[in-house]
Amino acid sequence: MRWSIPTKMIEEGRQLVNQDRVLKVIPNENEAIWRAEVLDDEKYIVILDGTGKEEDICRCITWQQKSYCPHTVAVELFLRDHDVVRAMAYSKKPLFHYPENVMDQHPSIDKLLTSYRERMDYKLSDQDQVKTYRLKVQFEIYDMTGLQYQLSSERLFYLRLKVGYDQLYYVQDFTDFYRQLLNAGSYRLSNRHDKAVWLMKEAFNADTYDLLYQLALIKENNNHRLEAGLNISTSHQSPQRDFLSQKQLAMLIDFYQEHSESNQDGDNIQFYLDDDLVELNFYQDKRPVLLELQHKDGNYLVIMNPRMRLYKFYQMIFDGYNLYRIEADQSYFDDLELLQGTFADHSYQWQLSADEVEEFISCFGYQILAHGLINNIVLLSFASGMGPLKVEIALDVSDRLLQADLIYHYGQYQLSDTPGENILPEKGIILRDIKGEIQSEQQLIKLAFEKSDNQFISQFDNFNQTMEALNDCQKFFPDEWTVTYSQQLEEWQNNDKQLKVETGKNEENRFLTINFTLDDVDDDEVNEILKAIEQNDQYLQLDSGKIIDLKKIITPQQNKMLKQLRSGNTHWENGGQVPAYQSLKYADALGQAVDFEQFYQDIIHPARSDYQSNPGLKTELAPYQKYAVQWLGQLAKYNLGGLLADEMGLGKTVQTVAFLLDYFDKLPQANVLILAPASVIYNWKYEIQRFAPEVKVVVLDGSVEEREKIRQENPKAIWICSYHSYRNDQEAYHQEYFDVLILDEAQALKNERTVLYQSVVNQDSGMRIGLSGTPLENNLNEFWALMQMILPGLLPQKKEFQAMSIESIRKLVSPFVLRRTKQEVQLELPDKSVHNRYASLESNQKAVYLAYLEDIRDRLKDNDGNGSHKHMEMLAAITRLRQICCHPALVNSDYQGTSGKFEYFKRMLERALSNNRRILVFSQFTSMLAIMQDYLDQEAINYFIIEGKTNKEKRQDQVNRFNQGEGSVFLISLRAGGVGINLTGADTVFLYDLWWNPSVEEQAIGRAHRIGQTKDVEVYRFITEGTIEERIAELQEEKRHLFDELFQDEEMGESSHLTMDDLRFILDMPAS
Repeated sequence: MRWSIPTKMIEEGRQLVNQDRVLKVIPNENEAIWRAEVLDDEKYIVILDGTGKEEDICRCITWQQKSYCPHTVAVELFLRDHDVVRAMAYSKKPLFHYPENVMDQHPSIDKLLTSYRERMDYKLSDQDQVKTYRLKVQFEIYDMTGLQYQLSSERLFYLRLKVGYDQLYYVQDFTDFYRQLLNAGSYRLSNRHDKAVWLMKEAFNADTYDLLYQLALIKENNNHRLEAGLNISTSHQSPQRDFLSQKQLAMLIDFYQEHSESNQDGDNIQFYLDDDLVELNFYQDKRPVLLELQHKDGNYLVIMNPRMRLYKFYQMIFDGYNLYRIEADQSYFDDLELLQGTFADHSYQWQLSADEVEEFISCFGYQILAHGLINNIVLLSFASGMGPLKVEIALDVSDRLLQADLIYHYGQYQLSDTPGENILPEKGIILRDIKGEIQSEQQLIKLAFEKSDNQFISQFDNFNQTMEALNDCQKFFPDEWTVTYSQQLEEWQNNDKQLKVETGKNEENRFLTINFTLDDVDDDEVNEILKAIEQNDQYLQLDSGKIIDLKKIITPQQNKMLKQLRSGNTHWENGGQVPAYQSLKYADALGQAVDFEQFYQDIIHPARSDYQSNPGLKTELAPYQKYAVQWLGQLAKYNLGGLLADEMGLGKTVQTVAFLLDYFDKLPQANVLILAPASVIYNWKYEIQRFAPEVKVVVLDGSVEEREKIRQENPKAIWICSYHSYRNDQEAYHQEYFDVLILDEAQALKNERTVLYQSVVNQDSGMRIGLSGTPLENNLNEFWALMQMILPGLLPQKKEFQAMSIESIRKLVSPFVLRRTKQEVQLELPDKSVHNRYASLESNQKAVYLAYLEDIRDRLKDNDGNGSHKHMEMLAAITRLRQICCHPALVNSDYQGTSGKFEYFKRMLERALSNNRRILVFSQFTSMLAIMQDYLDQEAINYFIIEGKTNKEKRQDQVNRFNQGEGSVFLISLRAGGVGINLTGADTVFLYDLWWNPSVEEQAIGRAHRIGQTKDVEVYRFITEGTIEERIAELQEEKRHLFDELFQDEEMGESSHLTMDDLRFILDMPAS
C-alpha cells in the first residue's frame, strides 16, 4: 500500500471491509492481477496489481482524480486480513479465491442476468432516486487574481454554480457536473443531502441549458490549457470554481444582459467584486474615463479613479460602475498598470504645474487616449498639424564608428536628441508615441548599438567592419522606417566612378608607365586606394571623408594587374615604369590605353602586307620567313627579346640574318654578338657571308690572345663565338654592351646553375634572341630558365611558375615565342622515313655482355651507401653495356672477336653505297667512330669525320665539300655535330647507338632533312635485340613527350637527368 494514501481514506477502506462490502476477489495469474468487486454507492470493479508495482484501477471519481481510492484500499486490506501477499510471485500458498467456491461454480446465464439486474437495481435504490422536476440555476461570477502576488491587471473571473429545486446547492465538482450534463446523467447535489438530479435538457430552462452545455463543452476541451496558461495558484484551484475563458465570460455577459433581472424560472447571473454583489453595465463600443483634469491656481490636479480595475486577459476595464470591453493588446494594459501603480503611490492624485502637466500629457496622453478618455482635457491646448509617429534613422560612419540618429516625426514637427534638429510648435502640446520611440531605441540596442551622449553608436575593429555592419543592420530595420544618410554616405551610394589606367612610353619604347587615376581624387589618395585594394579591403575612407567602395571602382582585370605589378616589380609605384613586354599580361586591363594599344598591336599582329625584304639579302624569303623577320623587328622596336623556335630545317639562320639587315638600316653602329655551339660558329660566318655579303662578320676563335686581338681589331663587326670561349672570356664580354645578343641552340643554356648560364644572364645587352628547334620538349623548369635569360621578368618566380598550367604558360609566352613546324608552313620537303634495324649479339660479344651485366647487378643489389655515388655507378655501368652493344673493343682493347651490330652496319653500309646513297653516321662514342674509320680506310671508302677535337674551320670546310658532292660517308660525333650544321648533301642517316632523348635524334636527322634537301631521306636506328638498347628504346617512347633532356655535357650535370628508377628499368632490375 502506498505510504502517501491519507489515513482517512484507509479508514474508509477498512469500513468497507468491516461492512462486508468486498464481494469477490479472483486472481488472474497470467495477467498478474486481482479482480475484485466492492459495493459502495454502487458496485465497483477493482483491478489490484499483483506485481508489486501497485498500479491499481477503479472506476470511481476519486480514483480518477488521485489514482487511489477507498475501494482499492479495501481490497488490499481484505487480502491482508486473509494472510495473502498481493505480489503473486512471492506467494508460497495456492492463490486465494473469495468466495472459496467461486471457481467450482459452473457459469450460469441466469446468475449473470441476476448480477446485472442487481447492479442496475442498486442504481435505482430509494436513497438515489432521481427527481425530474424543473431545476433552478444561479450563476455567480467572482473576480480574483490568479496568483497571490500578481499585479492587478492579471485578475481573472471564475464561476460558481448553484443548482436545485426548492433549495439551491453549490456544485462541488464542476468536472463531474459538466461530464454528467454532457451525458444527460445524474449528479449528486450535496454530500449532506442524499439527493441527485437528472441533468437532462428537459430539466432546465432552454436558454439556461444551452449556456450550461456550451460552458461544459469549453471546460471539457480547453480548461486544462486555460489554467496552465494563467498560472492559477494551487490554493485558488478548486473543483467548485470554473475559471472562465474569454469566450465563457462573453457568453455569461450576454446571458446576463438578456436576463438582467431574472427569467420566468428564476435563473439569473450575479457578479461579485471583492465578494460584494454589484450591479454592472457592460459596454463594447465606449471608452472608459481613465483620468480627470482639474485646474486651480495655475496648477493642475490629475486624478485616477481608485476603483478602476484592469482585466488584461479579458481586455476589459472596470471604472467602478461599468465594465468596458476594448480592442487593445495586452501591452496597453501593462502601460495602464504602470500608471495605476504610480498614481496609487500618490493616493490617485497627482498635482503638477502647467509645464509638468503638458509634459505628462505629451508623453502619456497618446497611450491613454488610444482606448480611454481624459475628463476636462479641453483645459489643455494641442498643436495643430500633428500626425502619427514616423521614425527616421540618419546613418553616418566615421572610421571605426557606425553612428545612428533617431528622428521622430509627428506631422510637421520632429524631435531628436541631436542639438538643433528639433522642429517644435510655437504653442500647444504634441502627443508623442513614447512607446513607439522607446521600441525604436530598443531595436537599435538589439543591433549592438549603444547610446552615447546624443547618438547611438556601434564600434568596430576597422573601417571594413563598420561598412559591413552598415549594410547588414539595415536589413533588420522595420519597413516603415525612413533611412537617410550623411552626405558622404549619399555620395558613396551614388558613386559610379571607376579607376582608369593611363599608359605612357619612354624614348626607347622599352618601358611603359602605368598610372591609375580616379576622378576628383588626388594622386596620394589614389595610392592609398591601391594599397587598400592590395590588402583585400572592401572599403576605404579618405582623409576628406569620402568613402570608396574598393570592389566597385576596380575591374577584376585591373585588380589582377595590380597584384601582378606588385609581385613582379617590388619597387613599382603608381605611375612607375614596367618593361613593355610585361604589360601584355594586362591586355584586358590596359586595352583602352593608347600607348599600350599601339604596343599590343605591334607585338600581337607584327605582319605588314607591304613588307619587302631588305635589298641586301641575297635570297628570297618564304612568307612564313618574312613574318618571322617582321616579328623580330617589332620586338626590336621595344627592345624586347624573343625565342625563334621553328622546327629544324625551316631556316632560323637566314631569318635571323634578314632581321639583322633591317636592324642595321635603323641602327648602323649596332653591336651584335652571336653565341653558338663550337661546331657551328664557322657555319654562321658562312651563312652570313652567303646571305648578306656586305655585312662584316668575324669569328672569335683561337687562343685567348688571338680572340682578344680579333675583338680589338673588329669592334663594329658581328662577333661570333662559341659558348665555351665566351665562358672563358666572360670578363672581356661583360665590359661590352650588345644591342642584339643571339643565342643559337639556346636550349644548351637551360641549366640555371651553370657558370655559362649566369654569365649570359649578366651580360649587358638590349635585345636577346634565342634560337632553338626543341624548346618546348624540354623540362618546364629548364624552359623557365631559358625564358628568364631571353626575357627576364616575363615569367613569374619559379615557385609560382611551377603552379601554372601549361595553357597559362603558353598564353603568357606566346607573343615572344615563334614556333612553326614544316607541316604548318606547308614546306615542300622530300619524305622522311625512320626504320628500326635489329642486330643480335655475336657469341663472344654475348658472353662479354652477360658477364658484365651479372657483375653489375650483383654490385648494385645493395641500396646502402651514398645515393649520388650509387647513381653515378649505375650510370657508368649502363654506359659500358651500351658500348659492348656497339663493339666489345670499346671496353676491352684486347677483344679479338666481332660485333653483331657492327657486322650488320657494314652490310647496311655496303647496300646503301651500292645504291649511290650518301650517308651520315652518328654515334655518341668517338672510339666507335675510330673503328668505323679503320673499316672505311680498309675498304677505301671516301669519308669525312667531325668529332669534338675537329678544328672549327676544318668542320665547315668538310661540310661544304660534302654538300658539293665529295665523299660518300660522313662520320659525326652526336655531341660535336648533332646541331647547327647543314648537310643536305646526304640522303641517308645511320643512328648507330640510341640516345636517351628523342629530340637529340631529331636534331641529328634534321642535319639532312631540311631546306635545301632534294631527295627522300631514309633514317635507320640500329638496336641490339635482347639488350638494354631495347629497354632504352622503350624508355624513349615513354619519355618522348617529356621536356627533360636527360644528358648534357659534364658541367650541366648529366647524371642528374636520369632517375634511379629509370636506370633500374634499363638494367631490368626491380625498382627500389
